[in-house]
Amino acid sequence: MLMLEPRDLSPRQQEVLDTVEAVFLREGLRPVRIGRLAEEARCSRSTLYELAPSKEELFLLVLDRMIRRTRRQSAEAIDRERDPEARLKVALSSTALSFAPITTTFIEAVRD
Repeated sequence: MLMLEPRDLSPRQQEVLDTVEAVFLREGLRPVRIGRLAEEARCSRSTLYELAPSKEELFLLVLDRMIRRTRRQSAEAIDRERDPEARLKVALSSTALSFAPITTTFIEAVRD
């Protein structure tokens, strides 16, 4: 699958993926249907299929986006610190905080 780069996504696609991410975080992968994702994101099914050819690949797109966001936010936080000890603390805490919204249901979906 060709993974879309964040810069390739329109603001509306970003908004749709924000909603899809929230649903996957809340409910995992299996119980969620494309129609329901489209309904919650207030878009058409075809909009979702333009992002990814299947629900599973849409999940992978969301996961990739989350990982990229975490890396970017951690790098930005580290860059603001000059003291090596403070940089390490910021690196660890910013990464940990970015994973706070992840639920057991979401982790099980990643594992599956």
